[in-house]
Amino acid sequence: MQYLQPLLDYLETGTLRINTSSIFDKLYVQEMKSMNNRDIGLLAYEKLLQYLLANRAKLSYNSYKQLGFLKDNSIFIIKDQLTEIFRELKFEDASIILKDWNKRFLSEN
Repeated sequence: MQYLQPLLDYLETGTLRINTSSIFDKLYVQEMKSMNNRDIGLLAYEKLLQYLLANRAKLSYNSYKQLGFLKDNSIFIIKDQLTEIFRELKFEDASIILKDWNKRFLSEN
């Protein structure tokens, strides 16, 4: 009912009274949530590196193995495996992460 009170006051007096403190609180909470989303690419990258270090035995040199392979100082990960790794690391949508990486890493070059 407290949410309706400003509307009822407006209908009665023609003046709308808004609690700016609660609006700023809600904006702050929303901004904190969106900041976490903005850094999802970096967080996923860090977790992926940790995962690959822990599972480096599943990588091979110059040929596919369980996860992928190492060649010329690069790691090639099989796409299906990458999606599965992200799921295991509790990331819901690999496409969001990959889009972030494309913007973040490819635009720097």
